[in-house]
Amino acid sequence: MSIRGNVHTANLGGNERLKNHLGDIMLLVQYDISSQLFLNVTFSGVKWNRAFLRLSDDNNKNQNVCKMYSVEKNTRLSPNSDLYDSCLWSTAKKLRAKTYLLEYKVENAQESMHKKILFDLPNINFFGDTVPITKRLIFSYIDFTSSYEIILNIQTLPKSYNVTRYKVEVFRERDKKTLLLDVRLLSSYRKSALKFEYLTYNEEGHYYFAISVISEKCPEDACMKTLTSKIYISRKGTPLVIGIVGASFIIPFVLFIFHMWNRRFKHQGGLPETVEKILILFKPSSEKHNDVVTTLAKTVKNSTGIEVMLDPVSLTRTKQKNAEKWCSDNLILASHIIYVAPPSVDDDNCELDYMTFNFLKEETKKSVPEKEIVVLLLPYSTREVPSILVGCTKFELMGDFPRFLNIFQPMSSDFSYENDINYMQLVAKIRLAQAETDYRKTSEAPRIVITDQSEEPNEIDGLL
Repeated sequence: MSIRGNVHTANLGGNERLKNHLGDIMLLVQYDISSQLFLNVTFSGVKWNRAFLRLSDDNNKNQNVCKMYSVEKNTRLSPNSDLYDSCLWSTAKKLRAKTYLLEYKVENAQESMHKKILFDLPNINFFGDTVPITKRLIFSYIDFTSSYEIILNIQTLPKSYNVTRYKVEVFRERDKKTLLLDVRLLSSYRKSALKFEYLTYNEEGHYYFAISVISEKCPEDACMKTLTSKIYISRKGTPLVIGIVGASFIIPFVLFIFHMWNRRFKHQGGLPETVEKILILFKPSSEKHNDVVTTLAKTVKNSTGIEVMLDPVSLTRTKQKNAEKWCSDNLILASHIIYVAPPSVDDDNCELDYMTFNFLKEETKKSVPEKEIVVLLLPYSTREVPSILVGCTKFELMGDFPRFLNIFQPMSSDFSYENDINYMQLVAKIRLAQAETDYRKTSEAPRIVITDQSEEPNEIDGLL
């Protein structure tokens, strides 16, 4: 990859409708032993021939630095290859703790793609790894290429801080009023970066995010919050014909949402609290397998302290009478969804009911799923899973039990689950279910019966 600096980039426009099919860009702030901040740029999924970057002071667009990157014609890149600007920015020593605009354009022989990114370079006094977590700033950047959707990218803190969750709040300022639009808790387990996509629907106003950590030393809203810069979204006009066609869909959709709201909260005072809940989906089978699932729920609850819900999966693909309430409660409220694979001797063991199938299908299609979805395989389980769950993380019990518990919250190094009474009961239940499954395999195996045949020809012999 050749790098050339000080390239004139007067216009970096492009098609904002294009996604990341030509490649993506990631920013990372680091510092060296001299306490100097550096901005690292990573290009992933490179499918372009040339890329242009322009970094400018958001308050003074005339102060900028431009770079061009080109991939030589005879260079072959792996589909998963990442390219780095290892020489960093030549103006890195001049960067201060203020707001910067990064414009990114890539192109190949057929098309081009454009991105606009806004970020704040943090103050080094509150960014080093020696800074207490109560005062630690968080680096993030906002992709606002599309005014309809803004994407917040968060650089997670080092593991030494033991952060379990990141709280993200979305605000909009308009008419001298500040409105809280959304609040999300994002799990940071084994993740160096987090993404949060928010739809603005082109509603006019100044949008910004507030980011804070949750850990043992920092309960919710107890430590410093990092505020991003504000992005102004202006209302865009849309053709009348699009509005009429859209209204024909939006009106019944809004009425349906209003109907669901009334059904769900007519006996409540408001929205349910945002708390962690684990939902275990399982296909009812033999009594011993059902005992395993019940004991599993009890073990997970006692080990993590998180509420566990159990729901049997019906095999029908049609909408049931109570399916609406079932989907609107358990699946929506759950922060973690565990699919327990049924015994291998069961029939139709990979089917899901209508509501569950469609809900999980939509959730797994999201670039940043809101829920942690995993597949749990028991020693006697089928290795086939529903097609929509093929890409989900899989755990095999009991070998992966410690790793399985860690998806809910990091377990302390001195945690001993082998001596837990619930764990020992779960192991015993699994052995009984394994023995039952082995017996069912033997008893249901086809038998070949050989009988003596007469040498005299019969009707079947004549047909043959």
